[in-house]
Amino acid sequence: MEFIEKKGIPKTNLIAKGFGYTKQINNCGDNLICTDAKHALNRRTEIKREKD
Repeated sequence: MEFIEKKGIPKTNLIAKGFGYTKQINNCGDNLICTDAKHALNRRTEIKREKD
């Protein structure tokens, strides 16, 4: 969020949420051996525009 704020987006327009294992985009759940690259897919930032 700090990076985005430094680019001029007001903090009041930002919401940060951490989802951990609840919203994975890969199949690396508990007790599965996955590569670092696969785990990195879940460490992401999603930017969505608020609907008008």
